[in-house]
Amino acid sequence: MAMNAETARTFYKTHVGPQEVGKVYRSGYWGELYTVLAIHYGDDEAAKAIGWRSWWAITVVGNDERVRMHCTAWDPDRDAAHPEICPCLHPRADHTADSRGHDDCPHCRCPRLDID
Repeated sequence: MAMNAETARTFYKTHVGPQEVGKVYRSGYWGELYTVLAIHYGDDEAAKAIGWRSWWAITVVGNDERVRMHCTAWDPDRDAAHPEICPCLHPRADHTADSRGHDDCPHCRCPRLDID
């Protein structure tokens, strides 16, 4: 059954999880941190990202800097949000006290990832 973007967005938020662009999570399946780069809602957008029709898809980058696209559901028993980690995948405490956040992070890949 085809799903339009608005219906997919509601389905995604209700059934798949809390993931948002620019935020960091730990995958229980992969056992690694990742930053969400994009969320693709609806059959057409998901198909552009992952190559087949799905109600949604997500693009992430992990510790290994590999960009992945998938439509694996959020597992609240295994997956976790990590707001204490900057999108550059370094602890926010690594940022200098006078910095504005990850924009000034000496480790940060965020500008290259274009998620701001």
